[in-house]
Amino acid sequence: MSRVLYLSYLICEAEGACEDLDAFRAAEATLDLAARRAAETDVWRVDEPDRPVLARILAIHDAQLASVSTRTYASAVRRLERLLLSENPASPVGNAAPLSRAH
Repeated sequence: MSRVLYLSYLICEAEGACEDLDAFRAAEATLDLAARRAAETDVWRVDEPDRPVLARILAIHDAQLASVSTRTYASAVRRLERLLLSENPASPVGNAAPLSRAH
């Protein structure tokens, strides 16, 4: 889910149409919370009240896949790969939290 979140954000950014930044930040916070809980309990889950924020990102990504150019998509994928492979990956969403490789 984190890869979808970040890829969707990078596509949005590349198209210059990132109007729902709060949704991306909320989704990142939701996934970070789930990762912290999983580290403590070994159980991966997103609580019911937090699921709509992830559903919003999936809807954004679905719409992008229906309309984005192959060039923009491929460029966003390459950028995500570089971010994930960097020594100190940082969230492209702009939060202070580091990019998680585990999601």
